[in-house]
Amino acid sequence: MTRKERDAYRRSVVHQYRESGMTRKAFCAENGVALSSMDLWK
Repeated sequence: MTRKERDAYRRSVVHQYRESGMTRKAFCAENGVALSSMDLWK
């Protein structure tokens, strides 16, 4: 995965999280994303 692809993926995940209305913990558990990763991506 290129850096641009990785950045686009991260932006997409953060956008989905914000639109979901879920807590970070619940969103991460449901989507297989490490909570610590979300903390870095915000």
